[in-house]
Amino acid sequence: MTSETGVELEIGTGGDSEQSPASLEARWQAVWRAERAFAAPGPEDERAPAYVFADCLLATAEPQIGQIRTYAIADAYARFLRARGRAVLFSLGVDSFGLPAEQAALALGVSPREWVGRCCERIRDRLETLGCSCDWERMLVSSDPDYYGTTQRLFLALLERDLLYRQDGRWFLRIDRHIDANERGLTALAGWEETAIDLQRATIGRIDGVEIHVSTFGGGDLTVFTPHADAIAKASFVAISPSHREVDQWTADPAVAEQVAPMREVEWQRMEDDAEKIPMVVTDALATVPGVAGMLPIVISPVVDLRFGPTAVLGIPELDSADREIAKRLPTPAGAAWKTSSSGSSARPAVRYRAHDLTVSRPRPWGAPVPLVDCTACGTVPVPVEDLPVLLPDALQIAPEGEDPLAEHADFYRCVCPRCGGEARRDTDTVDPRLDGTWTWTAICVPPERRAAAMINDPEYARWLPVEQVVSNVDAAACLFERRLLAGILQDIGELPSLPDREPFSKALMHQGVRLEEATTSEHLGDVADLDELVARVGGDTVRLAMLHAASPGRAFSWNEQPLRCCQRFLQTLHDYAEPRLREWARLSDQTPEQASIDASEKMRRRLAHWCAVACEKVTAQLECLQMQRAAHNVMLLLTRIQDFESRVLEHREIEALDREAVLAALLLLVRLLAPLAPHIAEELWSLAGNEGLVCDAGWPTSSRPASSNGSTDGSP
Repeated sequence: MTSETGVELEIGTGGDSEQSPASLEARWQAVWRAERAFAAPGPEDERAPAYVFADCLLATAEPQIGQIRTYAIADAYARFLRARGRAVLFSLGVDSFGLPAEQAALALGVSPREWVGRCCERIRDRLETLGCSCDWERMLVSSDPDYYGTTQRLFLALLERDLLYRQDGRWFLRIDRHIDANERGLTALAGWEETAIDLQRATIGRIDGVEIHVSTFGGGDLTVFTPHADAIAKASFVAISPSHREVDQWTADPAVAEQVAPMREVEWQRMEDDAEKIPMVVTDALATVPGVAGMLPIVISPVVDLRFGPTAVLGIPELDSADREIAKRLPTPAGAAWKTSSSGSSARPAVRYRAHDLTVSRPRPWGAPVPLVDCTACGTVPVPVEDLPVLLPDALQIAPEGEDPLAEHADFYRCVCPRCGGEARRDTDTVDPRLDGTWTWTAICVPPERRAAAMINDPEYARWLPVEQVVSNVDAAACLFERRLLAGILQDIGELPSLPDREPFSKALMHQGVRLEEATTSEHLGDVADLDELVARVGGDTVRLAMLHAASPGRAFSWNEQPLRCCQRFLQTLHDYAEPRLREWARLSDQTPEQASIDASEKMRRRLAHWCAVACEKVTAQLECLQMQRAAHNVMLLLTRIQDFESRVLEHREIEALDREAVLAALLLLVRLLAPLAPHIAEELWSLAGNEGLVCDAGWPTSSRPASSNGSTDGSP
């Protein structure tokens, strides 16, 4: 067989049964590369498009075990869709900016750009050894100037529309104008797996209640919230989030401001048993709340963010354990001596969300430079869009903590003001990877040759969006929320075409993680945590099939030798059983493999045909809903059924030509069902039967139940 590039490919010649799984798999990987088997089809392809998106990988030395599970699931589904006749886009993005890359580059004494290059090669090699059918030409790396130049353009577009604001020297994206629409959009996610929807609700954190206007002494006017509309009179203090938009009104005292600033720098995790450890600042201000006797002290604490988001709330110790902890720490008397009173509450229905405004800048060197300059005459001035990207210094090195990595790059931060032409200084902060990685899924749609011109609102968006299926770890629920949020914003500002129900992802699966057991070394398999060694020993098919077969996506599991040995035994048994039978057919039969069928006129062959039909129906349905564990189980069960058929025949009579043809037809069905789960061995067995093309191009089988002698289709003898 000759590839499109003119390379002679050894297909259909079989293989040495003694060769290692790694060498067999490397041979088929070379075939796929030469054939460009997984390139995203061009717009002339009339098949229904389907875009499969898996979570972006971090630029680290080794992909985590959980990320391998993500790509095993996503790849199996992408292969299944191709076989079903869809035009599939499946690639990956690498989040290459951020602290992990800085730390690794510093430790190794290399530039972060060099480190990222190494990581990208490593990621591709690793995923290829596992048989991932990515379109590598569409692979996207966030430190590519074409990519981060568009990130900078998005930053300016958001700034122009007053969606960004600056606080404590950092830039934030306002979400209050869009979060309500994001939360309402959850009702449109009919194709999402239930856990994924629940995680979105938890991330958004909607709380229904009431809000009330209060007057303060020592601060400005304030609106406070409580979910306890019938208990306002029991309030004993007011608590304000340190991220509240107007918190500066209560931090005029330098001592208070000094204590509040660090509260914004830490992601506080709320636990009931350590609520007393969450910081709190008691201000000098007091509040008069309608319906509450006395004046209430005002405190500032991140416990508000954890419960209600960046707002102000009434503290009601009688109804909330965290409020009780705060009340214990208030100085006495806690305002009780002020016996002012109000006749009643003017509370009105309100909603709060725990989700915060997103941080979109950071004082770190490795990232997309914030596209702003500071001019003594003009103030903060945006860099003109035509001057983007603002490039990082080519030779940027990460300096030890406390040293300026840009000290040797004065030409970077010294610049000319684009407004007045005077001297200016470039903003040396960088765009936070939180924003930088939020739109990767859209950029993958853009063909590489068009990325230098523009990655936003490309014509290919209309073809590939919304994403058919997103696969993610449950730990990435916040990332998925932020992608949905930004998709809504980009549609509002005209940078993304309108999507059905404004939602970017038609279906979403969020799988549980993989645990590494303490004892990861077995005498049989070696170190099961060392994927390189493991793939060299047992093959990429064994590793990915074990990932898929070990547990359903909704369950976590321990990565140990048990699922590996189970899948290794199955694949070895399949190869040893199928190879001689497929070779014999290819050598002796004058029929092509596609012509092989099961003659159901005899009861044992009719039973085999029934088993094949049931397996085809079940595996198809299970792959459609990404139940990979069940699909793998039913493929394994089909091999047992085929072997059982042959054993039963031999118990009663000699094997006939129709029996051998039935075994071949059943094996070829099994190979096609197995192809999304263990693609290398599927290609090998497909070729041994004399097939000229690739099994990944063979299409998906259809089920046909045989009719029994009494007219039923249950396959019973």
